[in-house]
Amino acid sequence: MSKEGLFVVFEGIDGSGKTTQAQMFASYLDSRSVSRTFLTAEPTDELVGRLIRKILHGEISHPLGRETMACLFFADRSLHLAEIEPILKCGRNVVCDRYAYSTLAYQVLSFSQDDEGLSRVGCRGTSPETYDRTDLLLSARTRYLSIAARIVHELEVYGKVFVVDSSRDKNEVFSNIVELFKADQAKQLQTFAEGKN
Repeated sequence: MSKEGLFVVFEGIDGSGKTTQAQMFASYLDSRSVSRTFLTAEPTDELVGRLIRKILHGEISHPLGRETMACLFFADRSLHLAEIEPILKCGRNVVCDRYAYSTLAYQVLSFSQDDEGLSRVGCRGTSPETYDRTDLLLSARTRYLSIAARIVHELEVYGKVFVVDSSRDKNEVFSNIVELFKADQAKQLQTFAEGKN
């Protein structure tokens, strides 16, 4: 029976560099694995995910409430999970740009963004999404940090969370991510060697 693959998620507000770091980390894992890393994102490129993106980009002007949008995100995640689970079970690694914590940060509260993130969003050359407003991104950033703090201190069963300062150069940020990953892997090996599963 093969070992299950790693599931690594990059969360953060728009413009925080999570997409770039997810791509860099997937390449890093590829260089250390015999099987190719599955790089994915939410919203997905499937039917429900494409609908969500059209709504966020203002291509569909029909007003939808927060509850309806949350349902669309949950439907997209359900389909996404059905795709991810078999990949993990066969031992491949999965790197995802956004996942469950985005739901908490964006759908479960009022929204927000930071100045650094906004400047990066503005440089993309694409239309801003519904959530690409300073007030919404600042609120979402605060919520992400709150979620991370709570998980780290209270809810360890939901996986590990590492908070990384993404305001630095992308290569510095990536080096920090790799250091955290290596330290965590070494800690897991030590725990396994000591029989503490």
